[in-house]
This record gives sequence, structure tokens and C-alpha cells, in this order.
Amino acid sequence: MWELPSFQDVIGKINKPKILLWNGFSIAYDSKRFSFTSLLDSAVENKIIEKDSKVYKVFESLQTSDFESVMRALEETKKIIQVYEWDKELQELLKNDLENLKKYLVRIITNNHPSKTTEISSEQKISCAKFLDNFETIYTLNYDLLLYWSILQTKEITNKFPDWFWEDDFSLDEDYVIYKNNSSFPSKVNYLHWWLHIFDAGNEIIKKTYSKTDICLMTQIAENLDKWIYPIFVSEWDSKQKMTKILHNAYLNHCYRSLKKVNWNLVILWTNLKSNDDHILDAIMWSTVSNIYIWVSKIENVEHIRRRIIEFNDNNPIKKHKHLWYFDYKTVNPWDYITNKK
Repeated sequence: MWELPSFQDVIGKINKPKILLWNGFSIAYDSKRFSFTSLLDSAVENKIIEKDSKVYKVFESLQTSDFESVMRALEETKKIIQVYEWDKELQELLKNDLENLKKYLVRIITNNHPSKTTEISSEQKISCAKFLDNFETIYTLNYDLLLYWSILQTKEITNKFPDWFWEDDFSLDEDYVIYKNNSSFPSKVNYLHWWLHIFDAGNEIIKKTYSKTDICLMTQIAENLDKWIYPIFVSEWDSKQKMTKILHNAYLNHCYRSLKKVNWNLVILWTNLKSNDDHILDAIMWSTVSNIYIWVSKIENVEHIRRRIIEFNDNNPIKKHKHLWYFDYKTVNPWDYITNKK
């Protein structure tokens, strides 16, 4: 039987790799905190969602704990009711429940998240920083602060992975820095869907910081949530809706366009890019990436990606073809990378 290569086998052979991460990166740190399937129990325990609410009963009816599945079901039901011109009051109730569910998700994630960076050991963050040092640019679909905190752990990694947020004359006395698009100084870490401490302040996009306040980021985020100010948040259930949200936000749009310009080698970890993330796969197909290295437990799990690449190669005889390579998902853990590195 063919044996999959290890992550270290792959990373040792490729030049200037970029990386695309998803929530498995955080689950590898703590599966109880960051598993989407456990968030519903957490929501009930913290009385964010009541067991006698209609929203909770939808989870029960669909026999799922997955928020994205329930949001999709509510959205589809709302559309069907509009076609049949049913009760306007019911249409409004569905719309409100859908919007509330997105807000619940942010609150649950905030409740589950470590309250401060010191809850994660220095050894784990240094290990993760060493893992990240393998890459030239980071793209992530994650929402939490674990990646951010790990990047800040060492000066070398902090300097290697700048973002697009800067202090200017208007934010000198504020508790945040401002998003500034600077093509001459490209970002090396790109949050494609959302980030807990990035907020749309109307006329500007801001990033909350600890360094300007000495107040931990999770406290600052919770204070904003209490004021009904929510982070930039892509929680739509399908790829087209996610893409619409991205296009209407300057920061997310810039990150997405950056992904479309990726070249050479791309490593994909902890996501199989299912249909609800087709817009991410579209960006990769648009890019000039030559080799895509993806973690797998079973090769069949990424059959749709293989088909897309075959279709792309068949329809683009002049462009450089894309090649898909696999490696064993069990051979990489960023939070224990130093001890595991061969």
C-alpha cells in the first residue's frame, strides 16, 4: 500500500511555500474549545441559546450541532416562504433568527476563547512560531487570536509576518490601529474570513491592540460585543454569500485578492475546502500556484479538489498546470512542532 509522505518530507523539498490554514489549526491546540460541533453545548451552558428557543429546536430537528448547517437551513426556508408568500411575520422571524444566530456564534467563540495570551504556554507559542517560520506568507480562514499571539511571540516572526494595520495621526490616542492598504509593503498574514479583534468602524477598519491599552484583547472584544459592535465576520452558509460579504469589505477583499496572486507552492492544512468554500478554491485556481500540497487522512476526502485541478489543466493548455500532492495529516502539529521536528 502506498505510504503518504510526512509534512517534514514535503516542507524540506519546496521553495518559498505559502500556507492556507483553517480551524483545525486551533482544534490541534484545544479540541474542546474550538470544535464547531461542541459550540452548541457551550451556547446552552452559557445561556446564549435557550433550550426552549425555536433556534435550538432547529438544531434538534436537523440532528446537528453545526451552526453553518442551521444557518443554511434557515436561509433556504426563508427563501421558500417568500416564494409562497406565506406569513410576513414568519418571514421576519426567520430573518431575525438567522441574524441572531450569527451573533450567538461570535459570543460563543468569545466565551470559549482563552481570555489572554498567557493562558497558552510560551513553549507552545514558540513551537507554533517555529512551525510558521517554514512559510513565506500565511492565509487563514480562522477567527481566533491563536495565530496572532503566536506571531507576536518572537521578534523575528513578528517582523516576518506584518499585517496591514498601522498607527497614524488620527489613532495615536486611541486603543486601536487602522487598516492602511500599502501595496509597497504587502501583508504577510491574511485573514480571509474574519478575525476577532478587527472591527468595521464605519469610516475605517480598526484593529484592537493590547499594547495601547494594557487591557487584554478578549476583554476589549467583550466590551465591544456588549455595545453590539461585532467583529468583521463572514458566517454566511454558502460560498456565493461569503464572497458577497468579502467584496463589500476593504480588508477582506484585499486579503482575497492577495490569495489570487499566490505563486509557486501552496500548503493547505486542516481544510478540505468543501463546496461552501468554493470561492477560496476559485482564488487558488486563478493564482499562478504550480504545486498544491494538501493534508489528508483519506485521499477521497479531497476528490473535488483533484477534479477542479484536472478541469483547470484541461481548459488552460497555455497556462502552467497545477499539480496536487498529498501528505499525512498525522505528521504535523504546530503546538508541538519543535519536539516533533526531525
